Amino acid sequence: MDAVRCAPNAYTYSILMAGLCDRGSLDEARQLWEEMAAKGIRADIVAFNTLIGGYCGAGEMGKAEELFRGMVLDGIAPTATTFDRLIRGHCKVGDVDTALLVYRDMKRKGFGMEVSSADQLLDEMRERGMVAEALEILREEMRREGFAASRKSYQVLIRGFCEKGEVEAALKLQAEMAGKGFEAGEKVYDSFITAYERVGNIQMVERLKAEMVEMGANVKGD
Repeated sequence: MDAVRCAPNAYTYSILMAGLCDRGSLDEARQLWEEMAAKGIRADIVAFNTLIGGYCGAGEMGKAEELFRGMVLDGIAPTATTFDRLIRGHCKVGDVDTALLVYRDMKRKGFGMEVSSADQLLDEMRERGMVAEALEILREEMRREGFAASRKSYQVLIRGFCEKGEVEAALKLQAEMAGKGFEAGEKVYDSFITAYERVGNIQMVERLKAEMVEMGANVKGD
């Protein structure tokens, strides 16, 4: 860093730390963080978000949360990016409860999730059987200007309702999904087939498999 001719600032350090975080070199990124502090350069929100994102990407949530607390104590307000990265990080390590706490804190401050983060949270909630709660979160985000549910959002929730045997709820979502221009695809068909097989509705199983063949999709078990 000392080889840089211009005087380094927080932005310069953030760029270098981002490159190291992308390579998974978190120890080196932390060394730059400490070097920045030793030189009396105050970390800004970009620097904090960069290193928090690095720790979240590596699943080191203790360090990410420690940085987050330090940021707040320094009087730096978190941004949507800060919360988004923490949610993704907690989902990455399977800590849905903490991810939801972060989400609620995020909403209280007037922010919303990126679509990819929402999809990740919904899928983790599905894994926990929290499908109805996941749908509520999706509805909450859909009321926010600029947010549009993705095809994956619907796939995840349809799978979740099918796993719980709530096929009617899954069918309503599939109709809504189609209304938004998303094709069902193999994942949705597989979810419904599994649900109908579970209750012994062979007629619907065969019908859906035939539809899959017509659209050129792979039918599991055939």
